[in-house]
Amino acid sequence: MPSTLLGLLILAYILIPGYFYQLIRRSLVPTPRITTLIGAANFVCVAIVSNTITALLFAMSQRSVWIRDHSPDVVQLLRSSESYLLVSNARLAYIGGWAVAMIAVSCVVAAGLAYLLYFGSKRVGVGMSIDSTWHHVFWWEVPEHYDVAIECVLENGVSIEGILDSYNADLDDTPDRDLTIRPPGFIRLPNGHTSSLGHRRVIVSARQISRLVVHYVESEEEVNPKRIRDTLRRLRYRISSIFRSLR
Repeated sequence: MPSTLLGLLILAYILIPGYFYQLIRRSLVPTPRITTLIGAANFVCVAIVSNTITALLFAMSQRSVWIRDHSPDVVQLLRSSESYLLVSNARLAYIGGWAVAMIAVSCVVAAGLAYLLYFGSKRVGVGMSIDSTWHHVFWWEVPEHYDVAIECVLENGVSIEGILDSYNADLDDTPDRDLTIRPPGFIRLPNGHTSSLGHRRVIVSARQISRLVVHYVESEEEVNPKRIRDTLRRLRYRISSIFRSLR
């Protein structure tokens, strides 16, 4: 373990890709609760793999004369780091810029690993969890180009039908989860009165659901500006949620 502030900073710098991987992974699929030791091991392993791939890419890029002439001298940096770094403020800023670029590439590699596991598990049909019923029917069993249509019957007799928009990523089947239903759909009251969802979205708590019916319907194939705006809005929300978790 590092015993100096500089050592701690270097360790944190090296582990950034692992943390970035965890953020992306949690935003893609539900993740099970694991022990601190297993979580730390995953964290470190992903960071090592991402940094190793980035180092290999850097080494391969040295075959380019232009990159070799404009990149730091790694041998001299390792041999006498203090004298190499502290030549001038410009040299320090130059090395810092390369450090930021390298960690950015490593984070992109880590994100690629997260997406690779996501699409790979979808393709081979491997469920990421055998514990969550929601995850099984809302993610694993969904055919390609299909939406999840659900009918929620609440304890008070109200029935809500529509398309699943989002659901809680907690793998434990607890009542403290919720899901969001989007149009097209409708709400049917116990007295038989029915109203359309319109442009509304309904958030339902698992604690209130007495029966849940799930089936799959074909997605809209045409690409229209509204769907593109919805996709961009969801992407912006996902990115903002990742940055909020960094605070």
